Amino acid sequence: MIMNKTIHKTDSTQTDHIEALQRFLQSENPLMLIIGEQGSGKTDLLSNIVSRTQISRHVIRFQGNADTHPEDLTKLLTKHWAANITDDDAPLESRLYDILLSLTEHGAHCVLVVDDAHLLSFSTLAALSYLAISQDHMKVHLHLLLSGRPELPDKIQRLQTKTVEQITLVAVPHEKPLIDNGHKTVVQKLLFIIKQLISENLNDNPEIKTANTQASEALWQKNSVKSVFVLALLSMGAFFWWLTTFPSKTPKIIADNQTKGFTLQLMSSPNQQALIAYIHQYHLEKQAHVNHAQNKHSDRYVLTYGHYPSTSAAKLAIERLTKRITIAHQ
Repeated sequence: MIMNKTIHKTDSTQTDHIEALQRFLQSENPLMLIIGEQGSGKTDLLSNIVSRTQISRHVIRFQGNADTHPEDLTKLLTKHWAANITDDDAPLESRLYDILLSLTEHGAHCVLVVDDAHLLSFSTLAALSYLAISQDHMKVHLHLLLSGRPELPDKIQRLQTKTVEQITLVAVPHEKPLIDNGHKTVVQKLLFIIKQLISENLNDNPEIKTANTQASEALWQKNSVKSVFVLALLSMGAFFWWLTTFPSKTPKIIADNQTKGFTLQLMSSPNQQALIAYIHQYHLEKQAHVNHAQNKHSDRYVLTYGHYPSTSAAKLAIERLTKRITIAHQ
């Protein structure tokens, strides 16, 4: 049985989303679903609750796909939470139960977050459901948050006998502005300067007020060099302002000193908020990192993405990421 709670994705309900998830994490209910179509805000919501939760709880978040097997699940949990398994050759259910007992013995409170859980195989969903069902008669030390498309509840319902709480996010359609607020401000300033220059030019040339069309055209030819020069200066100023304020978006592969592999440098900018807005715009929260790079002249922030063992893997990631951002931008 699925208990549905439909919430529209608007700014006014963002707090309601977080409060509902925080109540769930404090409850004895081990399983919750976050359901919505692409663009409904599932990733942003989960990233928000993970950032709030990982301070006080152990959190594992992984991307679901059809190639994830139940064995991968046990390896993931034992690796990150140091859970003890008495017999590695025991049936899967026994090993999963050993993990729960280990968390209980250590008094650990953990959260397992799965993105795109609708892509998981039925056997892997069954293993996740087993982790939830096995806590019916014990204090809950493992909460599971499964995020996915609308077909996920039907799959879970076949595996659960108790009520599963569900939040359904519905994206509110809106038209994307041709010019965003940041760019609009710049355009408005440029137009204002041009209007001021034209106004001053008119005031300095009284004959324009009484001249006929031919006289006006002659005056334009007379001052055309000056006008073109002023517009060129404005264009150059706007161009250099753009270079220093907004980041370059050409990905390049750089060495990752922490993992002894490689990562992608997507962009850099002195504006940290511009990078954060870019991350949220293209839903890159799971693998994106904003690093502070201070030099002699000014602070600068670098946006990196992912960790890759080789340059070939990094190049493949660039192709996939470029296609993903291109589709999202359409």
